[in-house]
Amino acid sequence: MSPQRSVLLVFIFSTFKTGDVIMRLALIKLPMGAHLSSHPPLGITYLASYIIQHNIIEPSDICLCDLDLVLHNAYFDGLDILHLSKGELLKLLADTIAGLNCEIIGFTVYNHNVRLLSDIVKEIRDKIPDSIIIIGGPFPTLFPKMALKYTGADYAVIGEGEQTLYELLNYLATGKPKLNRIRGIAYVDKEGNIKLNPRRELISNLDKIPFPAFDLLPLDEYWEFDYFPSLPLITSRGCPYQCTFCSERIIWGKTVRFRSIKNVIDEIERDIYDFGVREILFYDSTFTLNRDRTINLLKEIINRRLNDEVRFFAQTRIDCIDKKLLELMKQGGFAMITFGVETVIKSSIVEANKGYPHYIDVINHIKELVKHAIKLGLYVNVNFIIGFPSETKDELLKELQLIKELRQYGAIPRVHLLNPEGELLNKYKDELISNPTYYREFSSPLEGISEPIPEIDSDYFIIPPKNLSIDEYVSLFEEAMFISGSIEPAGIYL
Repeated sequence: MSPQRSVLLVFIFSTFKTGDVIMRLALIKLPMGAHLSSHPPLGITYLASYIIQHNIIEPSDICLCDLDLVLHNAYFDGLDILHLSKGELLKLLADTIAGLNCEIIGFTVYNHNVRLLSDIVKEIRDKIPDSIIIIGGPFPTLFPKMALKYTGADYAVIGEGEQTLYELLNYLATGKPKLNRIRGIAYVDKEGNIKLNPRRELISNLDKIPFPAFDLLPLDEYWEFDYFPSLPLITSRGCPYQCTFCSERIIWGKTVRFRSIKNVIDEIERDIYDFGVREILFYDSTFTLNRDRTINLLKEIINRRLNDEVRFFAQTRIDCIDKKLLELMKQGGFAMITFGVETVIKSSIVEANKGYPHYIDVINHIKELVKHAIKLGLYVNVNFIIGFPSETKDELLKELQLIKELRQYGAIPRVHLLNPEGELLNKYKDELISNPTYYREFSSPLEGISEPIPEIDSDYFIIPPKNLSIDEYVSLFEEAMFISGSIEPAGIYL
């Protein structure tokens, strides 16, 4: 990695002044998994902008570190990160973080990087004994006590993090409010006991949250190898659906909170005119959830001619979109749509609790949507999940035929293996078996882990099939991967 890049990526700090003591804070995004993320993160940029808005830290005193970008740059600077051992990878990341010499370090944590973070924290404790570690994100929200136990962190931010992190930082700087009065945290007390405070109410008016602080990231390094500079944008939080394989509603709530059309448009214009963005990736899990709002947003994009400046990407459910809406999206500058199908097998639709209206013929509806989107000139992704326990060989073969047809239309199917997370984990936890495709999907086993834990190591487990042998299960999954073109080289072990 070049010296110039090293400074840009890892010299990040924030300062608190409490008497004569200066504390520094780093906000860090851990690597996302075996394949590096190439887009700037939303989570830590939202946290940074909220902290700045509330005047607890000056804008000049906070920057952000994306370890995916660190690894990405290391690779293009000649380091063979794809073949690093776990120990070599850990040293690279831990040295990067410890080199900041920050007393307070915050991490966004998913289940697949808990193990990595645990090792990083041990290294940081050795190098910075008085460091304060704060974790947030999906895993601490779902399993706050387990997250603190297995990562060795001091504090966990549960759920929506902006106001909670602000209050926690204020406590660390001033001692106020009292720790047990800060909603939405778990923490380790002086006796080493884990304490869990009540959940915090969600922010009702999302327009009050400032735009993500992308200006604190080296955006040119994300875009160095991209033809179109891109940024993510989310227009809502929450999900009204009850899909058993998904934990989004646990984190963001069941009630969907929408940003105003004006607020969304203002951020789009900021991204275009301040940052020179040419692509905007809508991160809403169901972009077209509210049809009337979607239409109004698209019309405003067209009225302001933003569709001449940028192209858009979005994802949605197949029961929340139709041909007319696809046509308006195309007119509004959309280039790609991802359909979250997951499964067309009736028993799996029930198991997943997808909640499709009874009048929808799922298979024909998917075909018609995909063909129409392709005709309009949209790129189309279609997501499938294989591994619901009641699937039969005949049902999966029919689903594979659909995947093959969709690819022939010009769509890009993506096949994923069902991981036991969310409600499915609670339901089948005592029945889980080791994932027979694990060594095919990942470049390394769980080094040094004698007993994987379902909540943390969900990739290592599957729900056992009821109507298939394990050999049939593996064969059908691999066939689906081959048909869809989803087979990719193994990535780095994280």
